[in-house]
Formats: sequence, C-alpha cells, structure tokens
Amino acid sequence: MFLVPVILSAALFMYLPRTIAAPLCLAVGVASWYARRAVVRSVQFAPQTGIESMAGGSAVAVTPLTPEGVIRYRGELWRSVSAAPIEQGTRVRIVRVERALGGLTAVVERVDPSLARDAGDDAVRGRPTPASGRSAGGGVTGPDRRDG
Repeated sequence: MFLVPVILSAALFMYLPRTIAAPLCLAVGVASWYARRAVVRSVQFAPQTGIESMAGGSAVAVTPLTPEGVIRYRGELWRSVSAAPIEQGTRVRIVRVERALGGLTAVVERVDPSLARDAGDDAVRGRPTPASGRSAGGGVTGPDRRDG
C-alpha cells in the first residue's frame, strides 16, 4: 500500500514540471494517508449490524426461559435459550446467537441487577439513545415530538 504513492510520485516528477508535480505529489500522499487510515479503522471496529453485533447486548425476557423462551432485543422478539431458568421481565445479556435448522436462537444469561446500565438498555425499552436522539422504534422523542 505504501509503494503506490511512491511510484506515482516518481512518475509525476519524471513527466511533469516541478511546479505541477510537487502539489500533485503532496495531494496523492495526503489522500493515500486518509485512505489507509479509513481502512485500518474499518477493520478495528466491531460489526454494527447483523447477529454479530448482538453479542453482549441487553434484552428483557418476554416469557419465562425454562430453558427456552422469548426475549425482546431493540424492539424485536427473539427465540432464546438459557442454561438456568429465568423469570419473565428479567434483564438478560446476549452471550451469542446460534444458527440452527429452526432459525436463529439467542443464548442468554441473567444480568446482575447491581451492575450499571449499559447503552443497550435504552434501546430495549424504546427510549432515545444518547448517540442518536431517536427511539428504537425510529420515532422522534422529547420536546420535538408532536402529538396530534
């Protein structure tokens, strides 16, 4: 990746006058630096969509999990399974999502109530998240909301 701007810069200086080649060389170097930075950042971050992003998320048990049941995660109902029985309305953490013949199943565990809330809690309840200002259902909340 580093050789491309070097080769391009050498070619610019061979065929163009220095007054044109120097600014072009600088522009190519800056553009390649930003492109490299964007590629490195995209590789470092966890996925933001799909089932891979669900791991570690917070949900609520809609039905008792004995060991199978249903949870609500960001407004959606998901089939789930737990190693230990969990009562309805209990906060759970998604450990992973498994693919099976019957579809996708979330493997969950009980969340200790003494732990601090995470950002996923607001999305579970449909409240606006601090980053987006929008509820999980997509509607605008707060003083800008117009009822009727």
